[in-house]
Amino acid sequence: MSLHDEVKVRCKKCGGETTAECWTSLDSNIDTDGRDRLLNGTLFTVACNKCGNEMNLCYPILYNDMKHRAMVWLVTKKEEIEKTALYFKESKVKIGKENQKISEDYRQRIVTDQNHLREKAIIFDNGLDDRIIELAKFAFAGMALGKCPGDKIADIFFAKNGDGFRFEIYTQKGNAMTGEFSKKMYDDFLSLYMKSGRSLSVNNEYIIDQAWAADIFKDFGIK
Repeated sequence: MSLHDEVKVRCKKCGGETTAECWTSLDSNIDTDGRDRLLNGTLFTVACNKCGNEMNLCYPILYNDMKHRAMVWLVTKKEEIEKTALYFKESKVKIGKENQKISEDYRQRIVTDQNHLREKAIIFDNGLDDRIIELAKFAFAGMALGKCPGDKIADIFFAKNGDGFRFEIYTQKGNAMTGEFSKKMYDDFLSLYMKSGRSLSVNNEYIIDQAWAADIFKDFGIK
């Protein structure tokens, strides 16, 4: 189910008032237009009707990709993470009573910013697993720092690149790099994940990020 409300937004540039959509939940299979806007990075953007100034709206949203059995909740306050995780856990138990297979397969994730919500949506929409992508991001970040001594990673994102994929890497000193990511690379990191003794069929982790990936690499003695 998709739910959204219309809200009035006042432009900080000209003071004009514009009506905007704020989504509470977005079902990718039902609202394909909303899904496409999330994937292309425009879901949270609204343009002022008076001067055209683009504004970014910030609000929590639950994204549900039923086709790929994945759900991502964007929370805007870090204190909401624990409550959201509890909700996910309880809902998984409830669903499991009706259909154990769906309950086990469904991936539930929590993110705290719009860019990582978009990234998760892109990953799942392309039939990939975010755990494998986070491992690859960690490795690519390490290689990027090798080219920028004394610098640190500010952020790294997984993105579409035509028919393929790439990582977009940004450092704290303002350096920006990209790295192509192939299907073979994905399979290699999938193999690495399986060697850690973990399984993609186990879905009881809600925050899959670079801190999570670092813990996986520690199992192999890599920091």
